[in-house]
Amino acid sequence: MEAVVPEKYVGRSIQEIGFREHYEILVLTILKKTERDSLIGKSKIVTTVLHGIPKPDTVLQQGEIIVIYGDNRNIKEFLKR
Repeated sequence: MEAVVPEKYVGRSIQEIGFREHYEILVLTILKKTERDSLIGKSKIVTTVLHGIPKPDTVLQQGEIIVIYGDNRNIKEFLKR
């Protein structure tokens, strides 16, 4: 499942949040939207960059999208808190 990083977790590491220990879910990867100038005109192209498998010390940033895996009840609990 993909979810935007909840505000309360921005600036905290994956290990500090304790996805596995507290919620029994795994962070598979992190997606981030970036903007680039196009070759034609001034329009911007928004792309999604894949960060690969994140390390425990990876700090989550505002606007990032985490791809998480686990039981639906645990994911809902994580997103609700």
